[in-house]
Amino acid sequence: MAADEPHPLPDDLPAYVSHSAKAPWAPARFLVGNAAALDTMSLETNAGVAAIQSRLLNLVASSAPFDVALGRIRRATDWIHEILMRLDARGHRFELLPDLPQGDANSGEGFEVFRLASQMHATITDRLGYAPGSEAAILSRLAIDFALKDERTAEARELLAAAAPTLAEAQWRTPSSNESEINRLARLASAVGQIDLATELVANEVYAADFGDLSLESRLEMASRTVSVTDLVANGAFRQINLEKDWSFNPFPKENGFDLHANPANEGRAAIEFDELDLSEVDAFVVDLRLPQDANPVRARIELIPGNAWERTSWEVSLLGGETKSIHFVLPDAVRGKCVLALSVEMVNQLDATLSAHVRWTGPRFICTVPVEA
Repeated sequence: MAADEPHPLPDDLPAYVSHSAKAPWAPARFLVGNAAALDTMSLETNAGVAAIQSRLLNLVASSAPFDVALGRIRRATDWIHEILMRLDARGHRFELLPDLPQGDANSGEGFEVFRLASQMHATITDRLGYAPGSEAAILSRLAIDFALKDERTAEARELLAAAAPTLAEAQWRTPSSNESEINRLARLASAVGQIDLATELVANEVYAADFGDLSLESRLEMASRTVSVTDLVANGAFRQINLEKDWSFNPFPKENGFDLHANPANEGRAAIEFDELDLSEVDAFVVDLRLPQDANPVRARIELIPGNAWERTSWEVSLLGGETKSIHFVLPDAVRGKCVLALSVEMVNQLDATLSAHVRWTGPRFICTVPVEA
């Protein structure tokens, strides 16, 4: 018989369940008799304590207490469950004690990844003999997931309670509109000591759009080659051309961008220009462009002028009112060196009114998209 969950002792506690007056336990569920049928479905073998005869230890020596994938000690209950399953598979028996007569229940720290489900799934073929992908295997997997639902919920509750002081919040709240799920998971990983995992999550958030599914080392190496236009703007390393009004050019450092407002036809093209950018280690230009809803169509231009001015390269993007476009241009070899960069805007129809004709440039940068060979 197995029993779990601490509660005040009821008056009608069965006589065969011993208990300690110091640490009373009331069984919340009972499992009496041969529990082998449930061994592959739920954690009914132990509460984090096991007594094993020394002659059997060599049979379970391959069951390590260390989780290599996560780089930390496994949950004691999961590890012991695996040991008992290995013994049972080799024809050895184990018994469940009626309760915890020593009085104090064993408990471990919350674990940031619930690994028991994958451990149980592995038994579908090994112990039950069902072929992967068969109906019996699929139904067994569903049964395991259902049986472990309470265990998973309890484990998550314990983890969040332990991590709450580090997270400086008693409740794990719903994310605000400007806080991504990955950022929240990274904070949680850091709070429970998984620094490498937190770093990987942050790297995914920061670099995934540019560098895709690459290793952290490759992403950081490629990110180091990025030429950020907004950083150049923040440092004042540019010239303004035909930006005479107060609203002609407005930087927004916190949003990693700036606004360029189109001029009437008689005032010339509104532009900013950057000298001597070294583009030898990058191969693409990316930016998000947005035009307000009530604006007339505007044309944005990106122009690169190398030392040989006749080999200049330019791209033009037309925006309708309320439209947003994500731009990714591949750099030709002719501009993979030192170049002058000019970013400009103008009305598509020079006779249109320029009211609200300010294009928001967000995250303009030159990036490396191909890992450098060792």
